[in-house]
Amino acid sequence: MKQAIRMILICLVMGLASSPVQAEIMGDYLGHTACIECHEEIVDGWQTTGHAHAFDTLKEQGEEKQTIAGCVKCHVVAFEKDGGFIDMTLTPELKDVQCEACHGPGRRHVESDGDPAEILVKADEAMCRTCHTKGQDKNFDYAVKAQFVHGGGSASIAQATAKDQDGGHLLADVRDVDFGKMVEGVVAKKMVQLKNTGNAPLNITNVTTS
Repeated sequence: MKQAIRMILICLVMGLASSPVQAEIMGDYLGHTACIECHEEIVDGWQTTGHAHAFDTLKEQGEEKQTIAGCVKCHVVAFEKDGGFIDMTLTPELKDVQCEACHGPGRRHVESDGDPAEILVKADEAMCRTCHTKGQDKNFDYAVKAQFVHGGGSASIAQATAKDQDGGHLLADVRDVDFGKMVEGVVAKKMVQLKNTGNAPLNITNVTTS
């Protein structure tokens, strides 16, 4: 009798081991794929940024870095929080600095058909500073970096009139310079020809970026 019970248990264990197990996201963090349906353009832009490859940069620094909580938390979504990143085996869908790392868990936002009250619409500087500390990122400028967190960028060049510059006149081959999808940490270059067609010196003082 005992032998028969033992055989049944062995068969059950073998059956469970051979059956495919499908992971299901049970927590409130869903990963960036849940955002694509309504925010495809934003997600596409984010994928060109350093945030979208944050875990890869951690891996490049060695295996030890991937075991230090203080390092891991800034390269994944919601590390050590309920429903957040655990490791690459259990929660690979939450690696990198995704939407929910800045905007909070998205389940209630999704289930409410996109109610903005159920998500942090805009992360403030304090949120960014939890990772971009003065010790880790001494040159971090929130006002600048916040403009490119979703990728992309452009520069506008306003023409100066003769009246503005006492005879100087700026001629640009384009007015709006589109840099396309920019990657954080990579210098964006765009050639724009500028020519002073007036008869007086001209100082450019109002180049703006957005």
